[in-house]
Amino acid sequence: MGSLESPNPIHIAIIGGGIGGAILGVGLTKYPNIKFTIYESRPAFIEIGAGLGFSANAHRAMSLISPAVLEGYMSRASTNGWPEKEDTWFDFRVGDKGPNEGERIIEGKMKPGETQSTVHRAHFLEELIKLLPEGCAVFNKRLVDVDQSGAKVVCKFADGTEAEADAVVGCDGIKSACRALAYGKDSPLVKPKFTKKVAYRGLVPMKIAEEAIGAEMAWNRQMYLGHGGHILTFPVAKGALMNVVAFHSSQSDTWEGDWVQPLQKENLQRDFVGWGEKVTKIMEVSTSRFLKELLLTTNFFSSSKVLMSGRSLIIQKFQPFTKVDSASSVMQLTQRARTMDKVPQWQSKMPMFSQISSGSVIQLQRSLPLSKVMIMSEYHVR
Repeated sequence: MGSLESPNPIHIAIIGGGIGGAILGVGLTKYPNIKFTIYESRPAFIEIGAGLGFSANAHRAMSLISPAVLEGYMSRASTNGWPEKEDTWFDFRVGDKGPNEGERIIEGKMKPGETQSTVHRAHFLEELIKLLPEGCAVFNKRLVDVDQSGAKVVCKFADGTEAEADAVVGCDGIKSACRALAYGKDSPLVKPKFTKKVAYRGLVPMKIAEEAIGAEMAWNRQMYLGHGGHILTFPVAKGALMNVVAFHSSQSDTWEGDWVQPLQKENLQRDFVGWGEKVTKIMEVSTSRFLKELLLTTNFFSSSKVLMSGRSLIIQKFQPFTKVDSASSVMQLTQRARTMDKVPQWQSKMPMFSQISSGSVIQLQRSLPLSKVMIMSEYHVR
């Protein structure tokens, strides 16, 4: 079995240079016998999206991957703006119009010493890039196929070039090319499924947010609950912006058109008709877009040389998680990768981890035989 001191080098091909791919690369740098290359389809590291939330569990996972990851993250992260709200997860409020609109239903508290934080995705990626070895990434490389027939995995790219690796990790997002290569292009598991949830996402300059809904609600995490939906707001960019995510339950089982669409105000007003004044003001000042939410299903898979992490995964080999963020997923992945040995059967084992709840520590659960590839996931339940 391979180990941290193994003389046999292992090369990992990481497909995708977003947060998942970058943090995996950083996690692997501590193991001298593991080398990696990040293949990104775009001409540079680019992260699309706005706010991203991390729980106390994710903070611990980042620190275990590398203290520098947590340090870089915290240099750009935002928490609740008021010191007295430091241990508040969310204030849950009545979102519907009526005599109780805006009233706090419950104040979700975290354990002493734990916190929830948020960050702009692009800002976090910028910090991760600083920690990657120079020259570890190759750009304009869109994966189109993987040859898994030999001792090495051969990655084939759209520009006609090829690259060998001992294993491939797909971190290429919800539109993953790796998913079809792992499960077969005709598999029903390849295409993401519509959850019947639609999300309106937007950012509001903090000064404008304060004027619209007041300083307490603008600077501290809020969750407005109402008929057919819920709305999250929280500070990002060190308090310069308020992030808005408004979820609506669609009555349709299907989705037509692009996954991300320009905002149509009439749709927003229709989906949140009957909601209260605070929510209406948030909608008025938010620069939003129309986004399709996708269901990530769980299942088992055991015969592949392609490992998937992050939103590129819609099924997973291991025990279903309620929620596993990228940091927790990468911690599992680096633990398994460091035990690989360059033998055809790859008879190594890896510790299997499971997150019990959003505030709990990651706990050792069991070990499973290792084929040439593992499947890891970031699994969200809305």
